[in-house]
Amino acid sequence: MEIDFRLTGNCKLLSNLYPHKFIFRGVETHGIEPLLVAAKFPDPEEQLHIIANLQSFDAMFYGKKQNWQDDQTLYWMGEGMNRHSLEYTEFVCEMYHDLYDQNMEAREALVSTGNEVLKHSIGGTDPHWTVLTRNAFCHILTDIRAYYRSQSYVEY
Repeated sequence: MEIDFRLTGNCKLLSNLYPHKFIFRGVETHGIEPLLVAAKFPDPEEQLHIIANLQSFDAMFYGKKQNWQDDQTLYWMGEGMNRHSLEYTEFVCEMYHDLYDQNMEAREALVSTGNEVLKHSIGGTDPHWTVLTRNAFCHILTDIRAYYRSQSYVEY
């Protein structure tokens, strides 16, 4: 199943660009994309501005001006993380877990994909140039889906 904001149904609902509201580390956000973009900026105030005020597409375009690739450092509230570290991987996974734990629409869309192979052909494949590769994105969603499908309280 191809995940793409331009499509309809679950294909669209699973996109990082879809505006699912949730709270991450005490900060309300309009979705995953503003969080991923905010991580490119070292200044906590600028991060909060992006997260609180920018919708996904606006955040995506805003983030294109920020060069984080030279030192491969991403941030949360002033604390740097190496893009290739376990700390950063856990940070990103926490975002997605919080989204799917808190947002029933997103969770139902993910669980309803059954055992379909999740694919994403938009975005980068080189972790030196993207904050989240296509493969990592699909892997995270697949793992979260497996978790929820294994829980007896989830309705299919």
